[in-house]
Amino acid sequence: GEFAAFAAGLGQLRHRSSSAEDLAESMADTQARVAMLTTYRKQLMEMQGKSGNNVEAAIKVASELSTVQSDLEKATGEAAFQVKRTATEIVALQLIVGNQTAFWRAPREALAGFAENFSTGLAAAITAVALVLPWSLVVVPGFYLVRWMWRRRN
Repeated sequence: GEFAAFAAGLGQLRHRSSSAEDLAESMADTQARVAMLTTYRKQLMEMQGKSGNNVEAAIKVASELSTVQSDLEKATGEAAFQVKRTATEIVALQLIVGNQTAFWRAPREALAGFAENFSTGLAAAITAVALVLPWSLVVVPGFYLVRWMWRRRN
């Protein structure tokens, strides 16, 4: 869905697979176990009411009832998890970045640093002009002076 489209936009999607587990048999088994445990719990509760003054029987029934209740809660949790699993699709994406991306990395980095490089180069040019300008005020008139003297001599 949306995640696969997003991931494909990051690189070249070369392989995509999705899978769903077949939990029908497992779900049927869990539901049967929940039904069985519910029936057994009901029977134990009826026995608990009939135990009367027999303390030993009441203790055994209460212990078994506690175990059945714990098993029933575990089975109910499994059933809920299985329902959730049937609604979930597992998607495996394999993104491979090809050599084409590596070729464009250097130009992309150069473009990303263009503004900084441009400002550094401009600063260097301004510095060069500032260093050369005073000397040109001495060298250019000196050149004309030497040329004038050379012509006068000849």
